[in-house]
Amino acid sequence: MFTPRRTATLFAALLGLSAAAQAQFTVTGPGATIPAANNNAGTYATTLPSIPATATVNVPVPVFQIDSIEVLGLSHTYVGDLTMTLRDPNGVEHLLWSRPAFGNGSIFGTGGDFTGGDYTWVESGAPNDMPSVTGGDLLPGEYNQEFGTGQVPWNNGESGIYNTPLSGISGPAGNWTLVVYDWYTTADDGTFTSWKLVGNGAGGGVFCFGDGTGAICPCGNSGLPGQGCQNSSGTGVGLSAVGNAALTADTLQLRVQGGPANKFGLFFQGNAKVNGGLGSLFGDGLRCAGGQVKRLETVQLDAQGASATSGVVSTLGAASAGTTLYYQFWYRDILASPCGLQFNTSNALEVLWN
Repeated sequence: MFTPRRTATLFAALLGLSAAAQAQFTVTGPGATIPAANNNAGTYATTLPSIPATATVNVPVPVFQIDSIEVLGLSHTYVGDLTMTLRDPNGVEHLLWSRPAFGNGSIFGTGGDFTGGDYTWVESGAPNDMPSVTGGDLLPGEYNQEFGTGQVPWNNGESGIYNTPLSGISGPAGNWTLVVYDWYTTADDGTFTSWKLVGNGAGGGVFCFGDGTGAICPCGNSGLPGQGCQNSSGTGVGLSAVGNAALTADTLQLRVQGGPANKFGLFFQGNAKVNGGLGSLFGDGLRCAGGQVKRLETVQLDAQGASATSGVVSTLGAASAGTTLYYQFWYRDILASPCGLQFNTSNALEVLWN
């Protein structure tokens, strides 16, 4: 059983983002053909079509949030039988929109078409919503993200697709994929020429990855780019941040994902990089944040292996203006940890407070 005292005992073994740490990125990916539905198209919404359209971009930095998704030259008949998602490098899909107007006067959804122009989706504030009733073509322009605008809204987590607002999507560096599912008729198909992913990611403030670019993980258990060493879930934990590291208006939140489900962990800070930022062996992972170490907040990972700080980070760590601090996440991995040491760590973040 996990207890704070046991956490303190293990943590004792350590001994030892401002805006500058973030930057907006834009990456452009290829286009794709959106295949018409066929006999293996699946059953809405429990069984996904087996052959969706996919187009992948490589994001070279950990992602803190998504600002917009632009799909260029998008042409398709029957918008109402399509679902569009964004798949992160961990394989988790986030819904952009699904079958507009389905169930609201139509078994197909809206019968309008994408007309071959450029379409951009943002979380909110766009001049257009996806249609909630059947109607005409969807003209090129900017649209709001939707989780189902007919009488059949998407159930969060259905078929492994989550209703995550764009600003809440984060993940490691690596391959991010636009996915388009065609659910209904064999008489339609479509295409898009390219797409752009615009988001907020790490600048120079992220370091000490368990992907072979730092110290080698303890038993060869490398994670994917932008993560810590691999854990029992088959991936590593990626640590990222959103918000501003300003003492007068601290909105910084530390976030992790990719951990073993429902396990306990601890956000902590140090005032020095270990081994020049390459890290040193520690459990099944690497210790990256060292020097004067301070425990910040104990959390429990959710069923998807994710969590975030809820307290004010500068207060928890007694940060002062002009200081650079280093953050990391330590977590338990009891049942099947790769190296058998039953705990692991994330990558690390460097934050300059102002």
